[in-house]
Amino acid sequence: STHLGHSFPTRRSSDLRAISDLKKLQLSRPNDVDVIRTLARAYLANGQQALLLTWLPSQLKQWPNDSELRLLFARSQLQSGDARGAVATLEQNPPALAQEPTYYALLAASYQQTAQWQKSAGLYEQLTQLRPAQAAWQLGLGIALERLAQPVEAARHYRFAERGQGLDDGARRFASER
Repeated sequence: STHLGHSFPTRRSSDLRAISDLKKLQLSRPNDVDVIRTLARAYLANGQQALLLTWLPSQLKQWPNDSELRLLFARSQLQSGDARGAVATLEQNPPALAQEPTYYALLAASYQQTAQWQKSAGLYEQLTQLRPAQAAWQLGLGIALERLAQPVEAARHYRFAERGQGLDDGARRFASER
């Protein structure tokens, strides 16, 4: 964009320049997993899921136990509409739940997207035991329990979700209505 004769880079052009710089860095340091993670985050943030879906599998072969790379790959699969693929990705080499609960939260949400309500409820139950005030997990558990025909238990978790932390107004309203 220009303003009073001055040229300012757009966010998109600076994002693309950063990605280009990261790709160069990755070529010079191909075994640096921190560079790979940063580049993968940049691709995802820039909406380059298709590129991430083709590039990241080879990185995961090199670092099969890297949960952040696996999480980024699963997010790109979900954004591309492949919930089953995301479940398969997240079920491989998972970290300890207490170590990376957000990993499991994505897996629980992916189970819901593939109608695996029992698995979703089980994970959300573990997550809510770990962090009871996490409203999104209470909401997820409520939804899963409702789908499993457990309305009394579902309502209890919807109430926890209403009082918890981290829900936007729409999600809070949904919990309240349920």
